[in-house]
Parts: sequence; structure tokens; C-alpha cells
Amino acid sequence: MRPALPVLAAGTLAAAALLVPTAASADTQSPWLTHARQAQAHQRVVDTQAGLTWNIVKHRVTVLAPDSVMVPFVYTCGDAQNPGTVEVDTAVFQDTVLDGKASAFLDSEDSTEPAYPTFTCDGVEHTQDVVLESDGESAAPFENGTVEVGLYVVDLSSSRATFEHAVVGTSKVRDTRAKVAVTVNATPETTKPGATITVKGTVKRNGKAYKDKVATLYFQSSDGSPGVKVGSARASSKGNLTTKVKVIGPGTYFWTTASTSKTQKGATTGDFAASVPI
Repeated sequence: MRPALPVLAAGTLAAAALLVPTAASADTQSPWLTHARQAQAHQRVVDTQAGLTWNIVKHRVTVLAPDSVMVPFVYTCGDAQNPGTVEVDTAVFQDTVLDGKASAFLDSEDSTEPAYPTFTCDGVEHTQDVVLESDGESAAPFENGTVEVGLYVVDLSSSRATFEHAVVGTSKVRDTRAKVAVTVNATPETTKPGATITVKGTVKRNGKAYKDKVATLYFQSSDGSPGVKVGSARASSKGNLTTKVKVIGPGTYFWTTASTSKTQKGATTGDFAASVPI
């Protein structure tokens, strides 16, 4: 098993990936996604800093409050000969953008002049912390577990929102419920297209096997598409998880477990698997 290393390039995601699948999730996601679509619809001068790649430092974010999340971005764009800057709009969702259980943005429906973060594009790797806050009273609070971060370049007409899976590494919100730890291992890591791989894992509650706990398996493509559910499994008496899935492209697989009144959510940072022609 090796850690996932997704590097997402702005402009790789098809516009269809921005569509919200259900009316229930549309209310939560609409401010950021609507703005993203509007930005893409305008004809703008093509920015020379289109080569933006980004990810999340150690694939972990910090929950500052039930409605506030700090995201540590690491990014590269531009080159030393032609330095410049780009403004980006970002959002964070739990568990994924398609779930929309909790969400936070830079701007809200009531904001006419959102303050976008500015990325320095000089060919050098930079890190920048961005704080996102929930803009809806109906949004669920953030808690330990999986999140998905989205980003798009504001002033680039060809930009498409790209996404990366992460987990809550630190939470400053007191939670006395039992902690849940989850692992993941996808094998083989390289196989032919359409082949079946086995995704295993473990789930423990306060260090002991979490028997019969149901875990959901997600896949996030390396092209920056939102994560999608691809399977599930029930933990054995020893807390082991296993399921088989067909490889649909290079990307990461990760398990999540739902929280209860007595236990926290569980999540993994992900394991990489890919298909290559043989």
C-alpha cells in the first residue's frame, strides 16, 4: 500500500461534473456551484497562468468550529519568467460535494464582493491556508471524517472546478463520542482496464474491532472529479473490511463510516489504484 498523491489541474473536469444530482443536495451546494457556473459562462481574457496544480497538505483539514474549516493548500502555477497571480474560489463539503451533508464557502448568496484568495504564480510551490465558513443556517455541522475540497480559477473562462478528497486531521470542536479509526488497502495497484481489484481495510472503535459496522467505499479519479460511491462492506468480528470493484481509472479508494450518537465518523486518506493497457 502506498499513500495517495493526487495532483489536480484546473481545467480537467468536464462541466457535467458540476451538476447537482438531487434537489435535496442542491440547496446546500448551490451558492458555490452556481457561482462557478456563472464564472465559466462569461467570456474573459484567457489568463496565462492556466497551469495551476494543487492539493491539500497531507490530505488533512482542520475544523475550527462546527461551521468553519481551515484548508491548507499547496499549489504551483506559472513560471519564473512570467510571474503573476490568480484568484481562486474554493469550497469544502462533507462527505463529498455530491453528498452535501455540510458545506462551507468563501462567499455567500448575500455577498456582492467576495474576497477570493490570491495564488502567486511563479513556478514555485507555495502553501496557503484558507478559512471557509458555512453560509446556510440549515447546513449540518462539520465533524471528524471525510471532506472534499473544490477549487476553480475565478478569472479564467476555461477553468473547471476540480476536487480533492481529504480528512479532518484536527478538530477544535469538543467531541466526547468514541473515536473510529479506519484503514484501506487496494490491490493490485496496477491492472488492466476493466479488471476487478480487492479493496480491504479495518475499522476500530476506541482501538477495538468495530464488529458489524458498515463502511462505504468511495473512489475519486485522478482527473479531479468528485468522489463517488462504488461499494460497501460490513466489518467482520475482527473489524476487517473487504469488497471487490472494477477499476474505472486511476485514482484513490477510501472508506468512510457514519457517525452515531455514541461514535464519531471514520475515514481514510485513500489508497491509489490504476488501470493500464496490457
